[in-house]
Amino acid sequence: MDLYHKLSLNYNCDKLKAIYFNNWSMPPSILKEDVLEVGTKQYLIVSLLGNKNIDWGLGEFFTKHNLIIKETVIYISGPHTIGRPHLDVCRINTVNEWALNVPIFNGTSGRTVWYDSNTKVSKKVVDGNIVGLLSEDKAIDCKEVADMIMDSPCIMRTNHLHTVENYTDNWRVNLSFRFKGTSWNQAKERLL
Repeated sequence: MDLYHKLSLNYNCDKLKAIYFNNWSMPPSILKEDVLEVGTKQYLIVSLLGNKNIDWGLGEFFTKHNLIIKETVIYISGPHTIGRPHLDVCRINTVNEWALNVPIFNGTSGRTVWYDSNTKVSKKVVDGNIVGLLSEDKAIDCKEVADMIMDSPCIMRTNHLHTVENYTDNWRVNLSFRFKGTSWNQAKERLL
């Protein structure tokens, strides 16, 4: 299945880690207004969905490939967790077709898994906005169709049921960019 592609993208991981620690802790405090707990030991940094603009050091890459950021999210998966299968939803209540994901911490400490698309999903609503479409089944009850270890940046389908598994003692932190007006096929043409 055509669900992900790893990229040869040079980026400064130390800079990304420093940006993270200048803004949040590990694990992030749910007392901060921009941290949304989406599962047991699983969080989204949602301040980046708003107008918070952080220079991640990838602007030149985005310009070169004619990509305009629609939103950015940080996804954090705690030790020994399996997320609920879901589809990614952007702040305007629509499903994102794809994302460019960049590992910040311990990308190899878990795997991203995609599941059979026959699994039913239901809306997760926060403050009146849809923030996710979650599987009605747990990951162990869904049929896997693909998986990958995030040992490098990648583009991945986020409109196909997926989740993150983390069987290690490490926190896994991933930066996810979503873009305006670029389809999955256009992304592959520009980036591969």
